[in-house]
Amino acid sequence: MRGDYTRELWRIEAWLRVEDPRFARGLETGKPCPPREYRLRWSLLLLLAVFPVLVTGLVLGSLPLVVGALALAGTAVALYRRTSRIF
Repeated sequence: MRGDYTRELWRIEAWLRVEDPRFARGLETGKPCPPREYRLRWSLLLLLAVFPVLVTGLVLGSLPLVVGALALAGTAVALYRRTSRIF
């Protein structure tokens, strides 16, 4: 490869290590994990799926449904905070 391309690849690699180290480590080991953007989607989808369960539990007055929905909502928020750099 020409030197320009090699330097550009090194810059991309350095940026990737800073931006998403877990993804970069996965590429190094040959077992890549999804990038941060995809992991974020799963946590938001889980949060959206929990909302109807929480509402149903509140309407029916079912304490186990409400507690289970709140536990899953807490898990979704923990996943979101772990994968995002907002907080």
